[in-house]
Amino acid sequence: MLKLIAGVLFGALLVVACSGQTVKVTHASEARERPDSIPLTRRFVDSTFLTTLWQVAAGAASDEFDTPFLMHASERALVVWDATRLQLTALNSAGSVVWRSGQVGAGPGEFRQVRDLEPMGGGAIALLDNGNRRVTAVDESGAFQHSVMLQGVGSADQFFSLGGGVALFPTSPTETRGVVVVDSNGRVTDSLPLPWAPLAHLDPLVRQLVTIESDRSNYRVIALKLGDGFWAQRVSDGFRGEYIEGWYREHQDFPAVIRQQAKDGRAVVRLAPTPMSAVGGAVEGDALLILFAGATDRAGRIVDVYRVRSAAYRCSFLLPEQSNSIELRGGTLFSITAAEVSGVVAYDVRRVLQSC
Repeated sequence: MLKLIAGVLFGALLVVACSGQTVKVTHASEARERPDSIPLTRRFVDSTFLTTLWQVAAGAASDEFDTPFLMHASERALVVWDATRLQLTALNSAGSVVWRSGQVGAGPGEFRQVRDLEPMGGGAIALLDNGNRRVTAVDESGAFQHSVMLQGVGSADQFFSLGGGVALFPTSPTETRGVVVVDSNGRVTDSLPLPWAPLAHLDPLVRQLVTIESDRSNYRVIALKLGDGFWAQRVSDGFRGEYIEGWYREHQDFPAVIRQQAKDGRAVVRLAPTPMSAVGGAVEGDALLILFAGATDRAGRIVDVYRVRSAAYRCSFLLPEQSNSIELRGGTLFSITAAEVSGVVAYDVRRVLQSC
């Protein structure tokens, strides 16, 4: 059974036949219900508990990055994807460059449009390259390992690495599958519904997700960008295992979708301004951190801390600068800043997490 979190279930348990197997999924009404209140012992931790360790600037004047976009913190390095240079750059614990890998193209170790980056274990990482319709794996030194060509799957912005294969979250407007599992040969071997079934019926702009995983946690997390919560699952249970439901402390209803017609006759589809949205996160052990942006003066600075196993809210803290993405390794939090001068920053957050 789906676990009770904050005294609420998504709904009754639904058993669905899929690829000859039985899978536990959730069944819910169109409107999710949320607890009226969450008991809080403390809210924002003292910002002086957070210390800046180092910062690497990005931009035209930088030798290191143009546009840092994605990152993964392994035991040995922080690996950053540069969306302009189409290149991976690895930084050591002092913020110095260790290696670089990648260039534009369609050959081995070349990329066109990377949308997500996930760990594979042992320092290796996988990159979802929509431009080349494949997932490419590189080892801990950035050397090309292999690519998985994606067949029978439309566009996808998020994925999880599954050893030789991958699990993708399709974003095509006509796609009804929530999770698509692809083997090492690129063939679709399974498909599953999303943890909350009505998501499949929402506009593609609304049903955006963030996938969060780490070499240093037994859990993977699927988080709503626009909405009110997340689901955690033990990696060892596979995608057919039970989900733990969690609610964000930063409440956010699904935004309205606005359709207009431009002067040239083209259809324009956009979202109404959102007060709050989850744009990224990090997980390590039982600690889950979610970064929130949105239309507030604290956009890109609010980080909420949760316990994964119970989905309980612990505390929040504010980053000194706006951020687009975060990663956690030990007591160090890495941030891709969204300030006027962007870059990558490392913060010591040990006192923050101890204070939660």
